[in-house]
Amino acid sequence: MTHDREEAMKISDRIALLYGGEIAQFDEPVKLYEKPSDLYTASFMGDVNILAEEEGYYLAVRPENIRLSSSDREGCNSAIVKDLQYTGSRTKCKALYEDKEISFFLAGNAEKVKISSKIYIEIDKSKILKIKA
Repeated sequence: MTHDREEAMKISDRIALLYGGEIAQFDEPVKLYEKPSDLYTASFMGDVNILAEEEGYYLAVRPENIRLSSSDREGCNSAIVKDLQYTGSRTKCKALYEDKEISFFLAGNAEKVKISSKIYIEIDKSKILKIKA
């Protein structure tokens, strides 16, 4: 038993994630991360951006499935940069996208991206999670 998500994912074939004394989801680490059964599991396993809510489900995406685009081409969306957090090998970018705050990562220090600037992002639609609300 551990409270360390990364340790559990490294050493386990299957993980039982508890919430309120009940098993929220019992599955392989990759399935807990890529196909969470609910928002608690999705959030516990890592950062998640809620894009929309429809018909009792959240449509969400992990930060690593959002990329900065160089232009406003088909499939790209605009966002406004709200915060940048440089961490060495990458920069965490928080942006306002369709009235929701999202986060994703940029390589290195991303010196061309500035707070309050308009950027274009591309969301990998094949990686959108459908999570029970």
